[in-house]
Amino acid sequence: MSAEASDMSSWLLMGLPGVAYLTGLAEASWTATGLVVGTYLNWLIVAKRIRRYSNRLNAITVPQFFSKRWGDHRSLLSAVAAVVIIFFIPYTASGFSACGKLFSTLFGMDYLTAMLISAAVIVIYTVMGGFLAATMSTADSQLLAASSSVSQDLGNDFLKCNFSGKRGMIVARGVMLAISAIAAFLARDPDSSVFRVVSFAWAGFGAAFGPVMLMALFWKRSNKWGALAGMLVGGIMVFVWKFLIAPLGGVWAIYELLPAFLCSLVAIVVVSLLTPAPEKSVVQVFEEVRQK
Repeated sequence: MSAEASDMSSWLLMGLPGVAYLTGLAEASWTATGLVVGTYLNWLIVAKRIRRYSNRLNAITVPQFFSKRWGDHRSLLSAVAAVVIIFFIPYTASGFSACGKLFSTLFGMDYLTAMLISAAVIVIYTVMGGFLAATMSTADSQLLAASSSVSQDLGNDFLKCNFSGKRGMIVARGVMLAISAIAAFLARDPDSSVFRVVSFAWAGFGAAFGPVMLMALFWKRSNKWGALAGMLVGGIMVFVWKFLIAPLGGVWAIYELLPAFLCSLVAIVVVSLLTPAPEKSVVQVFEEVRQK
C-alpha cells in the first residue's frame, strides 16, 4: 500500500492528465491499461515467489536480494545502487517539476522560483524526517532510496567504509543534497513534460531490473555474470534507444522500455550460458523456494 501510494503521485496527478489533454486519450489509456495489467501480473506471478525467496535469503531490499540470490555481495550491490542513482535522479526531477508547475499556475509565480522553493521544502522535511500528500511523498521516497543506496550499498557493503550511526546519517544527507541539486537542474525547463521524464525513469528501472528479477525467480541456471550483463545492457539500451534510435521515427519510435527489456533478457541468457553455472548452494536454495 505504501509503495503504491509513493509511486502513484505527481505523474498520475499532473503528468497523465496532461498527456491526455495534449495528445488525446490513446497514449494515456494504454498507459493506464498497462499499469493495471502489469500490477496484477506482478501480484499474481512475482509477489509470492519473491516474498518466499527474500525471506529465505533474509533480504529486505532489492540490492540485497540480487546479491544474496547469486552469492555475490559486492559487484551486484554496486551495480544495483548505480542504476538506482542514475534513474532516480530524473524521477526526482519530475516531482520537482510537477511542484513548480502547480504553484506557478495557482499563484502566478515564476516557474523556476516556484520549483526551487518546492525542492527546498522537500529536501528540508526529508532531512528532518518525514511528512504526509501526494506529490511530495514520491519525491522524498526517491531521495531517501537514492541516498541510502550510496551510503549503505556503495559505502558500507561495497567500499567497506563503515558509514553507520551519525557518520552514516551525515553521508546520506550530503548525498541527498547533491542528488537534489542535480534533479533541480534537470527540472529547470518549464516546458519539460512530467510524464515523459517519469516514463524514461520507468524504462530505466524496468529494463535494468525487470529481466534480472524474472530470471532470478524462475531460471536456476542464471548466474551473477548474466545478471550484471542484463543490468548493464538494459540500462545502456534505454539511453541508446531514447536518444539515438527513436528519433529516426517510424517503426523505431517505440517506447524504449520494450527493446531495452528484450536486449537485457537476451544478455542474461547468453552470458549465463557462456559462463560457469551458479554454485551448488545457490541452486539448492532456488530448488527449496520453488518447491514451496
